[in-house]
Amino acid sequence: MLHCCSMRAVFRFVLLLCILQGCAGVGVREDASGTLYLRRKIVQNARDLLGRREIVFSGRRFNYDCSGFIKAVYYKSTGIDLFDGGLPNKDLRGVEMIHKYCRAYGKLYAGRVPEEGDIIFFHDTYDADRDGRLKDRCTHAGIVERVDDHKTITFIHLDSAGIVRDKMNLRYPGEARSKKEGTIINTYLRKASGAYNRPGALSAQLFESFGTIF
Repeated sequence: MLHCCSMRAVFRFVLLLCILQGCAGVGVREDASGTLYLRRKIVQNARDLLGRREIVFSGRRFNYDCSGFIKAVYYKSTGIDLFDGGLPNKDLRGVEMIHKYCRAYGKLYAGRVPEEGDIIFFHDTYDADRDGRLKDRCTHAGIVERVDDHKTITFIHLDSAGIVRDKMNLRYPGEARSKKEGTIINTYLRKASGAYNRPGALSAQLFESFGTIF
């Protein structure tokens, strides 16, 4: 595993290389930090996996779960392994490792509109530790694709249906559909289960934080 400083140096090199090789040919406006190109690359690579039943990039197969999906997209887009970075990970789930990576080498945030390519973390989407109680952090994650004028976030993630698009609007956490337009603004991420006495919950109700490595 690379030391923290080494990881940051590698990322800066990858970022510069991607910008020099890619930006001139695709007509993308570079932002102040030079990351817009990579953000759009992350989103495009996530879109390319929609509907796929396996995740393989350049002959490398990734776990077919929500954290494997995010790890694969970021690895192909930036060369960064979100499970790496010298962080203790023996007893952590994949989403927890990505969360810790963002906290160590990027940032976690809430209370503002996310940017394309950032990661959304959710809690209590299922009983991760199987103790019969919903009190588990970092149980699911997805990648922000876009945010519309009404602050409804479209994100791409891998759930029981496969790699799909879903919605989240933090302004109206208890509403599945907009009262005005009738469009979906929050998707059910946790299905109700009578057998486990588990209520259903919308994406905004399970939101934990956003994460970025930029």
